[in-house]
Order: sequence, then structure tokens, then C-alpha cells
Amino acid sequence: MAKYSFDFKLQVIQFYLDNHGYQATARYFNVECTTVRKWVKAYQYHGAEGIKPRTSKLN
Repeated sequence: MAKYSFDFKLQVIQFYLDNHGYQATARYFNVECTTVRKWVKAYQYHGAEGIKPRTSKLN
């Protein structure tokens, strides 16, 4: 199970995109600054697909 939900990640990204910095966003949501940066970059490069939880098909 993912540590953070897709909706939470979108909230964090939207907060950052509303002209807040990485550090301010990280403090506001109580997550690591590097995590915020990783989510924002993934969203910018791949859109919503970039932050969706990955599923594996292990049998």
C-alpha cells in the first residue's frame, strides 16, 4: 500500500504550484522537501500518471 494517497500528492503539488516554494510546501504538509520536489518534477514531466501508485503483476 502506498504511503501517500494520489489525492494527497495532488494537494501538495497544487500548493507548490500556487507560488509556494519547496520548503514552505514541505513544512505545510509535514513531508520531506526532497519528496515534494520529486512529486512536482514527476507531475511536470508525466502529468497525473507520474504520481499514480505503481502496480506490479507478481504471481
